[in-house]
Amino acid sequence: MSEKPGKNSHGGKRGGAGRPQKWSFLFVVKVGQACETLNKKAIEESLEQQKHDLFGQQTELEWHWAEVSKVPLNKRGQFLKSEAFEVHSQDINEELKMFANQKDGEVNRVVKLKAKAPRGARKDILEQVAKTFGLSTKQADNMWQAYRRFEAEEITET
Repeated sequence: MSEKPGKNSHGGKRGGAGRPQKWSFLFVVKVGQACETLNKKAIEESLEQQKHDLFGQQTELEWHWAEVSKVPLNKRGQFLKSEAFEVHSQDINEELKMFANQKDGEVNRVVKLKAKAPRGARKDILEQVAKTFGLSTKQADNMWQAYRRFEAEEITET
């Protein structure tokens, strides 16, 4: 079995064949943190969009709150005792009932929003990080998963 000079002794002729590249731990952490940062940003943007849709598009709550915010701070105490506040409270309750499709009774004022990144965000994050660090999307994905395993391991040990 004679080898040609200048050739490595491992790996095949196909691209990607052979040993996987070894990355330093710090590099994996850097890539994982970049992915996590972009993921958190996508979640925050998704939550803001959901809030805007809920309060600005589906209900008129945002308008009601803006009207009350126009009352000067030094006159808010008087406002809370006035008939205008009673009307405002009734308007808010009616708006909440319409939103919850309720006719009578106490309205639940707690609204649950989905705190997760929108569909397709993971793929976009991996492509962006891969481009930034000069990796393939699969390598970036593997590093992100390794980083998450490391974070989960740290949490369970303490």
